[in-house]
Amino acid sequence: MGKKRKRRRKKSPQERAARAQRRAEAASEAAPSTNGEPAGGQRPEPERRRRGGLPSPYPPLGVSLAHGFRPVGASPAVLALAFLSLLAFWGLFVAASTTAPGPSDMVFMMAVPPVHVFADISLISPLAAGAVISFVAVVLITALRALLVGLLLILVHRAVSGEPVDVRASLRRLIKVGPSLFAILAAEVGLVLAAVILLQSFLGGQIGGLLALVVGLYFLAMAPIVVVAEGVPAGEAIRRSFRAARLPGLRHLSLVLLYTLLVLWITATVPGGLISPATPSIGTWAFALLFTYVHAGVLGAFVYRWRAVRDEVPETPQRAPARR
Repeated sequence: MGKKRKRRRKKSPQERAARAQRRAEAASEAAPSTNGEPAGGQRPEPERRRRGGLPSPYPPLGVSLAHGFRPVGASPAVLALAFLSLLAFWGLFVAASTTAPGPSDMVFMMAVPPVHVFADISLISPLAAGAVISFVAVVLITALRALLVGLLLILVHRAVSGEPVDVRASLRRLIKVGPSLFAILAAEVGLVLAAVILLQSFLGGQIGGLLALVVGLYFLAMAPIVVVAEGVPAGEAIRRSFRAARLPGLRHLSLVLLYTLLVLWITATVPGGLISPATPSIGTWAFALLFTYVHAGVLGAFVYRWRAVRDEVPETPQRAPARR
C-alpha cells in the first residue's frame, strides 16, 4: 500500500518575489558597514544611552543665558521696572533702619528668588526688636516683593516669550497671580531659613549658608515662574519646581552653580565692601544697577528654561472625590 503524498502548493511569482526581497533585506542588515555604522540606516545609540543615562531636556547653558539676557536688555519697560524696584527697596530700608544698606546689600536686593532672602534677613535683623516686629517686617517686605518682583517677572516672561511687553496687561495678570506669588515668596523665606538653620547646625556657618543657597535656588527657582506662566496655586507651583529640578542631566545644576559663583564673586568685589554710607556713591549705584540687570537676565534664563521643559514636568494628579 502506497502512502498518499501531500502535494505542495505552488507559490505564485508575487509570493516568490516578496520572499526573495525579505531575504535580501535581512542579509543587508546583518552585513557589516564600510563606514563603521550598522547597515540599514541605523545609527548606534549614544554612549550615555547605553550606560542607562538620559539626556537633559534643558537647553544648553549659553543658549539659556542668551535667551534670557537679550530680551531683558532690549526691553526698556523691564529695565526701568528693575531699576525703580531697586530704588524702592533701598528707600524702604533707609527709612526703616537706623543704618543704610551697604553696597553688598544693594547688589542683592533684586536677586533671583530665593537668593534675595539672605539680603532681606540681613537688612531686617537690625530693626527687629522682637518676634512680632520681625514677623510684621517679613510680611511687609514679602508683600512688596510680590508686587514689584511679581510684575517684573511677568514682564520678563512676556519678553522672553516674544509677546508684547504690555505693562497694563501685566498688571491685570499680577492681580490674578499676586496672592500665589505672595504665598510662594513667604514659603521660600521659611524654607530657606529652615535649611540654613539645619545645615549650619551640621556643617558650620559659612558652608551651611552656602549649601542652603544652592539647595534653595536648585529646588525653588522655578516656583514663581510656574505661578506666572501657568497660573497654578502656590503649592502646585512648588511641587512642579521640585519636579523640574529632578529632571535628568546636570544642566539645571550648572546654571544654579554659575549664579551662585556669581553671587560669591559680587560679594568679594563689590566696591565699598561692608561700609554703609548714608548716600551711596555713583560707583556703588552703577555697580548695583549693573547687577540688577544681571539678576534680571538670569531670571530670564530660568524663564526660558521653564518654557523648554514645561511639557516634561507632569501635573499633580487630582484625587477623585470620595464616594459616600
